[in-house]
Amino acid sequence: MQITSQEFLAEINKFIVPTKTPFIIAIAGGSGSGKSYISKRIAEAYQALVISTDDYYIRTGNKNKDIPSELNLDLLRKNLEDLIAGKPTEKPIYTFGNKQDSKEIIHPNKVILVDGIFALNPKLADLEDLRIFVDSPEQVRLTRRLKRDSEERNYPRERTEQAWRETVQPMYLQWVLPQKSIADMIIDN
Repeated sequence: MQITSQEFLAEINKFIVPTKTPFIIAIAGGSGSGKSYISKRIAEAYQALVISTDDYYIRTGNKNKDIPSELNLDLLRKNLEDLIAGKPTEKPIYTFGNKQDSKEIIHPNKVILVDGIFALNPKLADLEDLRIFVDSPEQVRLTRRLKRDSEERNYPRERTEQAWRETVQPMYLQWVLPQKSIADMIIDN
């Protein structure tokens, strides 16, 4: 099913009806596609627990963070399995630009959102009840990424543009976009 973000947000209850607890929603898409925006709206509507795949980055020194092997998806899967079993679990908190990460305990919730470029990764897909892919044109995604990197991370424009050309967009085409084929819903944003 393909809909616009406005249609989805206007009628969110039609698409998300938690029939089991926890109900796990995965939201993937390219950098700057609007994943976090959609996740925040769902979280507000359902008081959902939001788990960002960004927290599962591994500090490898690799400059290309847009490949699945740069995330500890096995730990994310274990955390989700614990939550499904009704147990609290300890998850990492990744801080961009920081050398030191921390951890937090998260608790089971009726609705759990997994948000990130690899949220629909095959290692996780069988645990997910609703798989959403947020789709946006490349220029829209780049513009949003430039704004975020400038405002939140204080990165120079040139650095963001270079990363986009060298890793972000090529890895989107290779690794992120193929997840769209297993999505239950595609949101045009």
